[in-house]
Amino acid sequence: MIESLDVILWDKKVGTLVANREGHRSKACFYFDSDYVRDGYDIAPLRAPVKGVAAQRGLPVYPDEERLFGGLPSFIADSLPDHWGNTVFNKWAKV
Repeated sequence: MIESLDVILWDKKVGTLVANREGHRSKACFYFDSDYVRDGYDIAPLRAPVKGVAAQRGLPVYPDEERLFGGLPSFIADSLPDHWGNTVFNKWAKV
């Protein structure tokens, strides 16, 4: 099953995260929005620069196979809560 979501930063669409879910595992890739590539701030200059080949050509940015972050590209995974953040959120959600 393929799912996608738009990634928004400061009211601008940065791109789209696309996940392919196979059983209990999923792997995602990220596509920069062409308007963001032209005008945007470089949110991941080391792993996915907006001036890089993938962003400039509209190609997907895949996660680093050596260090998978829940199947997500590292700069997306870094924006999510860690174990402690998930614990706090889960306790809050039970209230």
